[in-house]
Amino acid sequence: MDNKLLVMIVDDELPARQELNYLLENNFGDKIEIIGEAEHGWAAVEKINELKPQVVFLDINMPGISGLEVAQIVLELNPNMAIVFITAFDGYALKAFEMNAIDYLVKPFNLSRLEKTIARLWDKKAKSENSQNKIEELIKQLDSLLLKPKINKIPCEEAARIILVKPEEIYYCTAEDGKSYVITKQGKLKTFYTLNELEDRLGFFRTHRSFLVNLDYIHIVEPWFHSSYRLILDDQDKTEIPVSRIQSKRLREILGL
Repeated sequence: MDNKLLVMIVDDELPARQELNYLLENNFGDKIEIIGEAEHGWAAVEKINELKPQVVFLDINMPGISGLEVAQIVLELNPNMAIVFITAFDGYALKAFEMNAIDYLVKPFNLSRLEKTIARLWDKKAKSENSQNKIEELIKQLDSLLLKPKINKIPCEEAARIILVKPEEIYYCTAEDGKSYVITKQGKLKTFYTLNELEDRLGFFRTHRSFLVNLDYIHIVEPWFHSSYRLILDDQDKTEIPVSRIQSKRLREILGL
């Protein structure tokens, strides 16, 4: 069959990606073609915009940004793309998906359930109407379930000691050479968390793959290359932080620009 659906799999768990890949290729190879995979939200956004799949199997609970947020971003540029959410939610929460007629798969995967999903996708030829509105409504309904507890302090390392830093003392966080740091009023401290974990716990704005910024310390927003921005922070060094083109749109929405 020449007219196969182009499919992408997004899940931060390698075994889950491998299992779904195996089930799809060995049972529906005549209907679908897997063109790519991604293991976290930001990589998914980049690859989806690059590869233009017709269908994305998208895990909801991932480090960094959730699958729901990924769907919101990519559907703006690809409104006819179909999203099949991968979730571990229980029966009560799944009612929100059913009410919005949004397709989903529950881990561990079930072949008979997957067959229904593929049949539905094939019938629609991967065209999903009003997906953006449905997902926005779904987010509202699941909001209380998706809220993650925020810790009050971030443990950091300094001269073999553990320093507990309050979020309001942090200007920004950055990743360098595979390590994560928080930049505070007291200086630069190494943290035990990854940048994705810091984003989950602090709720700071992800300007770029390597930066999280405390919005309270933004002093100047400057237009930069290709419709992107550069931030100048209100710290002693007047630190300049790049904002990627994708995140520049979100920044404009947050700041009302």
